[in-house]
Amino acid sequence: MIVQPSNRGTLPAILWSVLRIVQLDERASIAFFPSDHYYAKEEKFIEGVENAFRCAEASAKPVILLGAKAARPETEYGWIEPDKSAVGRFGCGLTGLKRFWEKPSTKTAEMLLDSGCLWNTFVMIGRATAFLRTIERAVPEIYRTFEAVSQLRDPGIEAEVMQAVYNSMPVTDFSRQVLSVSTEQLTVAALGDIGWSDLGDPRRLITTLFQSGIENPWVTSGCCNHCGAALTAAS
Repeated sequence: MIVQPSNRGTLPAILWSVLRIVQLDERASIAFFPSDHYYAKEEKFIEGVENAFRCAEASAKPVILLGAKAARPETEYGWIEPDKSAVGRFGCGLTGLKRFWEKPSTKTAEMLLDSGCLWNTFVMIGRATAFLRTIERAVPEIYRTFEAVSQLRDPGIEAEVMQAVYNSMPVTDFSRQVLSVSTEQLTVAALGDIGWSDLGDPRRLITTLFQSGIENPWVTSGCCNHCGAALTAAS
């Protein structure tokens, strides 16, 4: 277990954990799973995860992002635009990645849906070393700082040194500062319809519970038990 001295965003958390894993096993394949996501079709999702691990184990391929089939022109999700010209280049049914679209407008979301773009589940799978290469290219200074701490001869002072590192660094975001500038180094695995939903928003959580047939007794009488929206008395 790695305990961060403070919250400085997703980038240092991912980098530090991957460096520690590589110290234990340079050939390790790893995955990152957001903690507030839901998959209605869990078995299909797990099949996609297992296939991605097989791809990563087969060779030191680039980091694999898992994309879900979009069901509607959602404006609150991140989207992945696969690079259709790179189909077959990576094997294992993977494609290249052309562009990320973060929370697009309704018109843009409709265009993305029509063109077969995917919702970004932010599940990432690959060799630990592939993650490190991607991070090093995107943010070399941060990478070198953390790598130096990981190679300290006296591990007993690591916590103290890392506290100083965290105190001096700004909040950094892995998606924005690494993934968004590394599209040519990433691959995409399309999982199809897996019933994916990001439950980070209360309304989406309530909607997902409703669609799953789960009663919501904790929803107040002034809110819709279907979507969580506040109810207005009829005139």
